[in-house]
Amino acid sequence: MGKRLVKRGRPTVTVTLEKHLLKRVDSVARALALSRSRLLEQLVRDGIEEQETWARALANPLIAKALGLAIGQPGVLKAMAEAMGEELRPEQMELFKQAMQHVVSLGAGEPVTLKGCDQ
Repeated sequence: MGKRLVKRGRPTVTVTLEKHLLKRVDSVARALALSRSRLLEQLVRDGIEEQETWARALANPLIAKALGLAIGQPGVLKAMAEAMGEELRPEQMELFKQAMQHVVSLGAGEPVTLKGCDQ
């Protein structure tokens, strides 16, 4: 993302979005009588804490290992569900597996550090 300061003293960033997401953003912004920038700022503000929580969790080797086991070994996922008093149907297990693969892929690469955040 490129940054530059504008007259208002707030940074300006360039963000690339898929066309369908941009259409949704524009539609919601119009419905709420907001600028695209203002809506995107609100969306980031509303979602940043959740993403910081995920980033901290994925930085924990124990949590990363547990997620890897839950994804790679169906017996582990089933045992986790049973420990929570739940029973997972095969289609639910597949959805969970897909979701966890996505979450783990977000944490791939370098260890996550969140400067300025409570850890």
